[in-house]
Amino acid sequence: MSGTWFKRLLGLTMAALLFFSAATATQARPSWLPDNSRRGASRSGVSSQRQGALQEVSPPGGADQLRRSLANHRPILRLISPADGSVINKNSIELTLGVDDWPLVDDPVVGLGPHVVVQIDEREPLRVTDTEDGRIVLTIDDLEPGSHRFSAWAAYPWGEPSPRPEASVQWRLHQWQELRDRQPRNGDPWLVTVHPPEDRLLQPLPLNWLIWNSPLQNLRDNDERWRLRISIDGDSFLVNRAEGIWVKAPTTSQGLNVQMELLDGQGESLDPVFNNQLLRLKPTGGMRPSWLKAKLSDDELARLTGTSLPQEDAEPVEDDNPAEPEAVAEESDSTEQEIAAPAEDLDNLAEADNPTIEEPVMLEEPVPSTPADGGNADAGEPEEELNTLAEPDNPTIEEPVMLEEPVPSTPADGGSADAGEPEEGQNRPVNSLGGSARELLTPDGRLRNP
Repeated sequence: MSGTWFKRLLGLTMAALLFFSAATATQARPSWLPDNSRRGASRSGVSSQRQGALQEVSPPGGADQLRRSLANHRPILRLISPADGSVINKNSIELTLGVDDWPLVDDPVVGLGPHVVVQIDEREPLRVTDTEDGRIVLTIDDLEPGSHRFSAWAAYPWGEPSPRPEASVQWRLHQWQELRDRQPRNGDPWLVTVHPPEDRLLQPLPLNWLIWNSPLQNLRDNDERWRLRISIDGDSFLVNRAEGIWVKAPTTSQGLNVQMELLDGQGESLDPVFNNQLLRLKPTGGMRPSWLKAKLSDDELARLTGTSLPQEDAEPVEDDNPAEPEAVAEESDSTEQEIAAPAEDLDNLAEADNPTIEEPVMLEEPVPSTPADGGNADAGEPEEELNTLAEPDNPTIEEPVMLEEPVPSTPADGGSADAGEPEEGQNRPVNSLGGSARELLTPDGRLRNP
């Protein structure tokens, strides 16, 4: 009988031992082991099990345009001084960062463009658009003594970090003295929450973050070693990838609270002192950022990327070869051509509008008009009439009107004082212009009676 009771007691003891040992093994699972019980994550990395009215949406068209326009840049950000882990024995810290191949824009018309963000602990971010010879120089003089962690990254206009690993950097500095256990240990994961511009509630709302020293995951299916839980006014969802997202948030005039928590593989908070952060977003107001538009104009895109100035702001270009001198030169050439025309084209020149007289009208040998010259004193009047030859409709005459031989009018010239009709074979005065003063004279040079 006693043996029976002993066997029963031994069986109950063994069953109890098996039960408690199984429960203990289940709870001893390491925190970074994958949790295969959660299989509701979508391909975008956002859990499909959501609460409330939160909805993931596509980025605005303007933001997509900017991302494509900046895709040819390969930003590199590096810490120059002070070195990581330095102890600064001064009241202020001067930071020097080098930035390559990333435009820094703060345009007075369209606002903040690509820039560099410097984040110190959980303080408000510093957005930098000024450089000196490719270097960013900042003086920080309001830090409390002790240890601080710093992050910096090349940012899109809405604050999202560039996905290139070389475009972001993190380090630690200690003012006066290092304080242990006040910052994450080297190699521990820690979360940086990216603030939207001016901490404003935008529609749609960009949500971005950086996780330093995060364990690699998603190398295999269901290989999730960390998650990020995002809560907006109590509604939450899970993200298992590093890429930022855009969400349609509730519209409110009171602002919103955005909480981000880094979780381990079991869904528990991981080091909540540094990895559980809260952002307070102010109500929407002020000018709406250009990159929230469905489409950016060419001018807006150029301003936001710093590629060129708009056409209306460009300085007028002076014409080194104006058209008017060319026209004058053409006129001069045509005038020279008219002057060089042969004598047979005189009739055509008579119809031109150019009154320039290049050469005077001449006779080869003047007709004597006085007794001293061998002429007749009464021939003075015809000389005045001859002057009218210089005033035709077109005074431009290339070749002078000539008499083949002057007609002698006195015995001294081989003629007769009472010259009548010229002798046979003697040339008469010749004039090729009809209606001239020469037709008013008689063969002996006298003026015809009316």
